[in-house]
Amino acid sequence: MILNFLTPPILGFVATQLFLLISFLVLAELSRVLGQALKKIRFYRLFYVSIAFVIAALIVRFIPGSSSSLVYTLNLLSLAPGSLVAIYYWYWIIPELRN
Repeated sequence: MILNFLTPPILGFVATQLFLLISFLVLAELSRVLGQALKKIRFYRLFYVSIAFVIAALIVRFIPGSSSSLVYTLNLLSLAPGSLVAIYYWYWIIPELRN
């Protein structure tokens, strides 16, 4: 019974969501430390908003009868602020790598 629930597409979705959660947590902490050192505005808190959207997408995915477009929308809403905040804190690495 539980084996039917854990099909490969569902396991892939859960693995992807867990990867996003862990990535956003790590980036939030690293960005917090970097932001304190460089005295930047505390935009790293938006990573936690992204984490909330990832958790919401994970919950909605397992609600019977829920729309897959809602799950995709929640994932998009999690990636947008997370990506922008990551660029804000970590843009300086790209020119450094070119040198």
